[in-house]
Amino acid sequence: MRIESVWFGSGIYERMARVFLATAHRHCPDWQINLRHVDVQDLDRHPRALPSHVANTQKMEEWNDIVQRAPNGSRLLLIDADTFFTRGITDVWRMRFDIAYTTKESRFPFNSGVVFVRANPRVKAFFRAWAEINREMLLDARSHAPWRRKYGGINQAAFGRMLESEAAEALNIVGLPCQEWNCEDASWASFDPAVTRIVHVKSALRRAIFNGCPLSARKWGVRPLVDLWCQIEAEEVACPSTLLAS
Repeated sequence: MRIESVWFGSGIYERMARVFLATAHRHCPDWQINLRHVDVQDLDRHPRALPSHVANTQKMEEWNDIVQRAPNGSRLLLIDADTFFTRGITDVWRMRFDIAYTTKESRFPFNSGVVFVRANPRVKAFFRAWAEINREMLLDARSHAPWRRKYGGINQAAFGRMLESEAAEALNIVGLPCQEWNCEDASWASFDPAVTRIVHVKSALRRAIFNGCPLSARKWGVRPLVDLWCQIEAEEVACPSTLLAS
């Protein structure tokens, strides 16, 4: 079992990566954890592409490379480094799937920052096509726009297009609830330490942690997560147990 993640930049991104790594070691002791720092490349893109689309395209291609190189039968978690673990995750493998991603009831129906994979030839073909479509969307706004409106982002836009393809029909692809497996903005208010396994530090939560942005009444449910993340970081600074790979 391997956890695979890459992170970009410095500053707050390094801080998030340290918390990610510390909690991965704490809650996933039986997993091999591979976290690498990657320099952002200046990829060709369409004029309306955002910097995040460039970084996420690069991340997607890193993920694809990991899956292609994995021996068939490998069990992988591909995960964004702006997350942290709050419980163990090993029992995900009790479920039957080739690919498992995290779903929610929101404007965009899933978040592609947490993906569990059992490597096999069909999965590798799916990832190869996912990465190719992602790069196509980075280059071509007309290809990107309709799927971005439907699914958001660029990794998600490409994944949503893949879910509607014949390649998906050949696989057992299952959805896992974001509240448990990828607690992000649609799920923060329902965070439950007895249920949630992974928290995603994005948008309002990230701003509250790093910029001290006040939380509206609607977002007040984020407060426990702000306090939890800061507590974990303080513990890691006081007693660092892990090193970031360069």
